[in-house]
Amino acid sequence: MGRAEITLLFVGLTAATAAGQPPGPPPPRMIAVDGAGASNACSSAIRTVAKCDGIPMEIEVFYWSHGCLKLRLDQIDVPHIRAKGAVLADRICELRRNEPQRPLILLCYSSGCAVGLAAAERLPANSLQRLILLEPSVSSRYDVRPGLRASAGGVDVFCSPRDIWGLGVAMRLVGTADDFHGTDAAGRYGFQPVIEDPADLTLYAGLRHYFWTRADRYTGHHGRHSGVYADGYLRERVFPVIVGSP
Repeated sequence: MGRAEITLLFVGLTAATAAGQPPGPPPPRMIAVDGAGASNACSSAIRTVAKCDGIPMEIEVFYWSHGCLKLRLDQIDVPHIRAKGAVLADRICELRRNEPQRPLILLCYSSGCAVGLAAAERLPANSLQRLILLEPSVSSRYDVRPGLRASAGGVDVFCSPRDIWGLGVAMRLVGTADDFHGTDAAGRYGFQPVIEDPADLTLYAGLRHYFWTRADRYTGHHGRHSGVYADGYLRERVFPVIVGSP
C-alpha cells in the first residue's frame, strides 16, 4: 500500500490514556474517501470535528483521484474508479486481518462513494461496522446489496434533494459515477431497492436515508453539495450516526 493512497490523519486519545492510565480498547478506525478533484475538504472537516469534540477515532484518508481539479475525469472514468475500489478493498481486508475486533467505518463523499461501493463488492460479509455515503454521485439505480452485505451495521446515506447543481445539472452533463446519463443521482433521491430474492427484503432493512430539510439550515448545510460536511451538520447529523445508533 503506497503512501500516496493512504494517509493517517488523526488519532483520538481516550480520557484514560490522557490521564496516564492503561489504555483501553483501540478507538474505532475510519477510512474516509473524498470526492473528485483530489480535494480533501470532506475528510479535513471530519478530522476537525472529531478533534474539537474529543471523539476518539483513528482516521485515514484514501486517495484515489487522477489529480487536482480533475473533477470530470474522476467522475466519468469508471475503470479507474473500480480499480481504486479494488485497492481500497485490499486495504480493508488487511486491516481486518491485523485487527479483527477493531470497529472499522468506511465513509465516502460524492464520487468517492463509487470507489467505496466498488470496494464493498469485493469484501467478505460484515467486514465493516458501518458504510456511510455522503451525497453519492452514483445513480439511484445502483445496486447497493454488496454494500449492505459488507457492512454489519448497514448503509447510511445522506441526501439533499436541493443539490440541483452538483447532483442535478452536472449529472445531466457528464453522467453519474457509474456511467448513467440523464438519470437521478442517489445523493438527491436515495437508492432504489433491487429485489431479486425474498432475502433482499431483509437485506434492505439495513439501508437508511437521511434527507436534508430546511430545518437543517441552522447547521450550516443549506442544501448544496458541499453542505453535507459543514461542521455543524457533521456534528448534529452525521457523527451521531457514526458513533451511535441511527
